[in-house]
Amino acid sequence: MKPGSLLIIGAWLLLLGGVVDLINNAVGSIFAVSSGDGMPSSAQMFVGMFTAVLIFLGLPVLVALQRKRARVLSLVGVGFLMLTLLAGLVLLVQVLSLVSTQPVTPNDASSSPPIGILVCAIILTIAGTIGGIVEGIAVLRARVLVAGIAWLFFVGALLQLVGFFLEGLPSTLVSSANAAAFDLAIIWSAFYVIRPRSTIAESLQGQSLPQGN
Repeated sequence: MKPGSLLIIGAWLLLLGGVVDLINNAVGSIFAVSSGDGMPSSAQMFVGMFTAVLIFLGLPVLVALQRKRARVLSLVGVGFLMLTLLAGLVLLVQVLSLVSTQPVTPNDASSSPPIGILVCAIILTIAGTIGGIVEGIAVLRARVLVAGIAWLFFVGALLQLVGFFLEGLPSTLVSSANAAAFDLAIIWSAFYVIRPRSTIAESLQGQSLPQGN
């Protein structure tokens, strides 16, 4: 399969994952506000796992787009974003397992989380913050994508860090806003590839598509 075709497939994976995740987080935020407990539903977590896989598979597209002027920066940024997704997947699996064995009560929500969940949350926060900042810098340096995408990565990174220090409903809302910023950044990036009259895919013909970390 030609590199240009792989790029288009990756862009569609990013677009699909980003759009579904954006809707999923918006709906989850509405239910979190209405319930007041800040806990996402099991259905929302399952959808989040599905979109994380799609985005994970599509992220190497960002490296391919920016390989001429910011390959190393983009590799580092995408690598940390992939680590963020992996940590998020493990965290969701642990939360789902915990909820299925012992339902979470308001008292449990205010107590210290299990060590495994805490470790995943720390990794997710650090990797997401670094990944968002580095990838934003890569976008500005490569000048292949519009600068607005870089600022969405920066906002997502900042909210990722802030959300770690919050609890309950505020944490859920900030985390949703953080996810929305990242989702919009990857949706915009994907659309830039697959939009009508885009010449990006054709320009990569004959080049090798870099592999994800």
